[in-house]
Amino acid sequence: MKAELLKALKEVHKTVRYPEFGICGNVLEYFWVKSSAESDKAQDYLAKLFAKWPKYSGCGNYPVPHPTKNPDDAYVLYCKRAGLWSRRTKYGQARWDLLEFCISELEKELNDE
Repeated sequence: MKAELLKALKEVHKTVRYPEFGICGNVLEYFWVKSSAESDKAQDYLAKLFAKWPKYSGCGNYPVPHPTKNPDDAYVLYCKRAGLWSRRTKYGQARWDLLEFCISELEKELNDE
């Protein structure tokens, strides 16, 4: 499952198919085609990866922090859908940073196995 998750993360990094969704929505679309059980496993593993990220918001559903550092604002900013993936905003760049962190962590884990 880790190898498939890494493949999905790299695919998102290459092409964000659904710019109105965050990392989970884009990655899980890849797994939904396969099976809901695989999708659930991938989502659980993503949550673990998100929690390891040094900038983690503290909220599993909205791991990218709002630039104000108030965890409650992460949900509000996510719901606005503006700038989710924009590298020109702190919020959008943080999402790219998290995606790259997840890719790096999974590559390390797979190399250690």
